[in-house]
Order: sequence, then structure tokens, then C-alpha cells
Amino acid sequence: MATPDRVKRTPTLFGKHGALAPWFAGVAGSAILYFRVSHLDPTPSVFLLAPLKAAPVLVLSAISKQLVAFGAVESYATAIGRGLLCSAVGDVLLELEDAFSLDALFIGGLVSFLVGHCFYISAFSSTARREDVRAAAAAPVVAYALGLSAYLSAYLPALLVGPVLLYAAVIAAMALSSLCRALALPDFASRCSYYSGVAGALVFVVSDSVLAVNKFAFAVPAAHGVVMATYYLGQLLITLSVWGARAPVGSAPSAEGGRSKAD
Repeated sequence: MATPDRVKRTPTLFGKHGALAPWFAGVAGSAILYFRVSHLDPTPSVFLLAPLKAAPVLVLSAISKQLVAFGAVESYATAIGRGLLCSAVGDVLLELEDAFSLDALFIGGLVSFLVGHCFYISAFSSTARREDVRAAAAAPVVAYALGLSAYLSAYLPALLVGPVLLYAAVIAAMALSSLCRALALPDFASRCSYYSGVAGALVFVVSDSVLAVNKFAFAVPAAHGVVMATYYLGQLLITLSVWGARAPVGSAPSAEGGRSKAD
């Protein structure tokens, strides 16, 4: 006896015979390896640490592309993937800056992350906007960004004031854009995409805040561990927002992960 057709659902992350399990294992394994190697005594060469630091983010970038096969909109996945690649470049430059203390490397890393956040903003802004959330979220996000910027400006070298304040504005815009996304569909996958994006953006803000305070204002206990743990978590959550990211309701079907009604 034939069973009735069921409504198509977004595949689970570990469906399709666990297709993504090795990729997520790669993220976890490379992150653990970086933490272990970075705490060795004596400290290994920066030319080993820099690629190890970027490795988890590079794997996440590959995962974002793989998630298109799970029903995600390709343009959203592409923007997130490019943001992750820019972040990986920033990881390498900031690790080199820690070793050589060159402002040019720090600014280069800052620019790389700034471009990455612009890609995240592009992804988060590709769906409909929620004006009610925008109004409610704008005040605390802007207040936090302005407050932290004002606090840090007293400690920043003159050369870095402009770049750091610009970066603070962009990451605040990234967090706000994640909060203002509207759900494409009122289902579990879309909710997961929304909340993963929001959580990832906010955790990323925490990571960068601790990094900035530790670098320019005062020493934060266990700063390296806190910064890197929150950074990897934030990037993971932003990547997971690709799963369940669908075209807005009422948009025309396209080849980018969408399906026609005839499918």
C-alpha cells in the first residue's frame, strides 16, 4: 500500500548518512589542535600558529557551501562563506601582528574582518526586515557600540582611532542586521537560522570586545582562551544560520536553492 506524499522538510544537518559529520569534526579537531599548540612551552613559530588559527574558519567556509545541498539559498550561503574566508585572512594577519607588533598587520587584520562583516550584513539583509525588531534592537546595540568606542578611544594610539571606531560601527551594524531578519517561513528550520545568526553575531561582538579591552585598556584574565572560544563559537553559529535560510515568502523561485512548485 502506497503511503501518502509528505510535506518536504529541510534535511537535518546529519541526514544523508551523516554527510556533514566529518566537516564538523574537522572544525572541532582543528580548533582543539590550535588551542593545544598555542599553549605549548616554548611557543611554536607564528608561521605554524597562524594557519592553525585560521583552519577551523576555513572548514566552516567549506561547510557553508555544503549547506546549499540542504536547501539553503545559495546567495546567503555564498555571502556567509566569503565572510568566513575574510575572517580566516584576518586570523592570520592578527596572529602575525601578535608576533611582530606591526600596526600595519593589525590594520590589515581589522580590514579583513571589516570586509567579512560586510558580507555577513549582506547575508542577513537579504531577507525581509522586521521594523518592530529594528526599533527595539537599535538603541541597545548603538548604545553599547558608542559606549565601548568612547571607552577605548582614551587608550588607542592616534593611528588606530579611525580604523577601530569604523570597525566598531560595522560590527554593530552586523549585529543589528542579524536581529532585524524576518523569518522566510514560520517553521523550525527558519527559526533555527534566525536564532543561530543572532546568537553568532552577538557572541562575535563579545569576542571582539574582550580582545579590544585586553589589547588596549587592561589585561583580561584568560583573555586568549575567552576570545578564541567565543570567536569560534560565533563563527560556528553564523555558519549554522545557513541551514534553514530560505528565500523570503512571496519571492520568485530561483536556481539558488529554491524549488519551483512543480518540483
